[in-house]
Amino acid sequence: MCGPILDADRRTIKDILVRGASAAFVFQVIGTGLAFVLQIVLARILTTQAFGDYAYAQTWLNFLGMTCVLGFDAAALRFLPALGADGDQTGQRAYISIARRVVAIASLAGAGGITIAAWLMWQQQVRLDLVMVFGATALALPVFTQMQLHTAFVQAHRKIADSRFGPMVVRPIVTGLVAWFLVRTLDTGWTAASAMMANLLASAVAFLLLLRVGKGLWTGVEQRQAPEVGEWGRVALSLLVVGWFHRLLGQTDMMMLGPMVGTELAGIYSAASKTSLLVGFGLTAANAIGAPVISGLYARGRIAELQSAATFITRRVAVFVAIGAPLLFWGAGTVLWVFGDEFVSGATALQVLVVGQAFGALVGPVGFLMTMTGQHVTAGYVMAACAALNLALNWILIGSFGIVGAAIATAVTQAAWNGLMTWFVIRRVGINPTILSRDKT
Repeated sequence: MCGPILDADRRTIKDILVRGASAAFVFQVIGTGLAFVLQIVLARILTTQAFGDYAYAQTWLNFLGMTCVLGFDAAALRFLPALGADGDQTGQRAYISIARRVVAIASLAGAGGITIAAWLMWQQQVRLDLVMVFGATALALPVFTQMQLHTAFVQAHRKIADSRFGPMVVRPIVTGLVAWFLVRTLDTGWTAASAMMANLLASAVAFLLLLRVGKGLWTGVEQRQAPEVGEWGRVALSLLVVGWFHRLLGQTDMMMLGPMVGTELAGIYSAASKTSLLVGFGLTAANAIGAPVISGLYARGRIAELQSAATFITRRVAVFVAIGAPLLFWGAGTVLWVFGDEFVSGATALQVLVVGQAFGALVGPVGFLMTMTGQHVTAGYVMAACAALNLALNWILIGSFGIVGAAIATAVTQAAWNGLMTWFVIRRVGINPTILSRDKT
């Protein structure tokens, strides 16, 4: 699993990163493109209000999905490669078995919570369309969480292409095909609830593909006492806190826009927010292979090679930032016009978000460098402080400036988080992950 990496010289490590990141990059490009096209399609076939309802519910699905996984996905990227390096396949399978059961229970509880929330919304005479889309979200949550968890299992075993194909390529294609079919067959028209049900079906297909490609990883689980379970649980919960606050950093804006200015404006902002993510997609692709590599190198004290890997990742990501950020910044209005005439009003918000995304990409994979090197507790404190800052700034700025205020709050908080995490990586891990770093190996 990790043995070849830990015994590799500098060239081998970079070759591993190039091969893995190349596969991840191809699927990241295809997946990002398909997801972007899907958002455009949904924005075009739904009303602006319905698209906003769907985007708002999707935000909660993403947030609750990450919460119900309970950190076992991030912990898998840390523990499974380490267990593999020690030749402990039984330990790997024990981890997978425990994680699957715990996450299944948590996601069913989360689905019950969403159902209760939808019922309370109906009792308060909230719009029926919004109630229905949250009802569909409750059905989607258990499948969505299992898809996330198994993506991490496959990724931790270095099957990068396989881990990306179902969730990033097949899922948006299936969603689009279901949307096309229902639009042509439903006399009542395409609704936000219909879009969420299409999302559910697509997630189920992606999950089944992950089960197939990883069949040998979690079949034939040997029953044994696992003394590591306590450590697995503690680390998973710590990583859950980090991930929870990180997701809160990225989605507080949407969560607060819905009730403060309405889901229609939230939908316009969602289009701008998702478009801004195109700036940092290179870092996302590199993180896919980088997380297990970071964990393995740090565990063996190979700090010089860890610096080499981080520098290699950040400099390649910078190329894509240099191309994508100016295009999206100066062409913000034109890009959003593709979603529909109403979405052009989000151009200023998109420009602000692009600046924040560019800064985050150029400081490198600081989040993974903290969580994969045993610094998850410190990372949790940083996340908590920045999440509180984000909440306060959104509350103040949305009231005064609407969706532009949400963009400013998000960009400022992202800059604060990336700056603090970079400082801690330099001080605690002992490397400089930014574009200004030097490869000393």
